[in-house]
Amino acid sequence: RSTWALRLSLSIRTVLNNTSHSARRPSPEGYSKKPYPIYELAGPRVYSYEELLRTIARTAGLRPGLVRMPFALWDLLAGVAEILPHPPLTRNQVELMQIDTTASDNLPGFRVLGISPRSLEEELEAMLKQSK
Repeated sequence: RSTWALRLSLSIRTVLNNTSHSARRPSPEGYSKKPYPIYELAGPRVYSYEELLRTIARTAGLRPGLVRMPFALWDLLAGVAEILPHPPLTRNQVELMQIDTTASDNLPGFRVLGISPRSLEEELEAMLKQSK
């Protein structure tokens, strides 16, 4: 299993272990038995795609060569890639790249679960230390 998959599964286990008690809605009498229907879990900072790539590269000690590409070209490449048995990119993924997604302040998140999220930089550093 890759380091990324291991870190991800450990993080998911942490969330699931904290969910059973903490995810219940607080009430004056304690915790209700009805959990929140939707949780939005996100780190403490919002990144643009470019910032995300540059942060990952900087943490790994790399100098990325980023080239801006219009979504029409991405869509064309994805259409060609979908012919392959295991396409590295699909048109659905391109469609999702065009949508800005951030966690809502109106829905419960890590705080309700009793979890303090770590920054991307902290997680990347931990992953790099584990892989050495």
